[in-house]
Amino acid sequence: MTVTSQISFRKATEEEYLRCEQVLGQAKKRWLDVLYLFAAGLHPQEVADRLRLSRKTVDTYNTHLLELCRSAWDMRPDKYLDYHFLCEKFAKHFNSM
Repeated sequence: MTVTSQISFRKATEEEYLRCEQVLGQAKKRWLDVLYLFAAGLHPQEVADRLRLSRKTVDTYNTHLLELCRSAWDMRPDKYLDYHFLCEKFAKHFNSM
């Protein structure tokens, strides 16, 4: 890896970190519980079972989290996202902490 590509990678990684931190700073505590389990690779029903929530509640929290992500990543409101996005972005973030 060249020095230039290392710097670009580091900058991209720092930007991702800051975006994740923005979401974490705005999310409510129970949403963070859901986010952490998505980041750990659990599916929505597994998250609901683990936290003793209804699947509908998990889906609602997921929707709120994705709205925060759309804002942090500056995405259009109609861009399709699901819990896989949360897993992809936040698994790396929580593992780097």
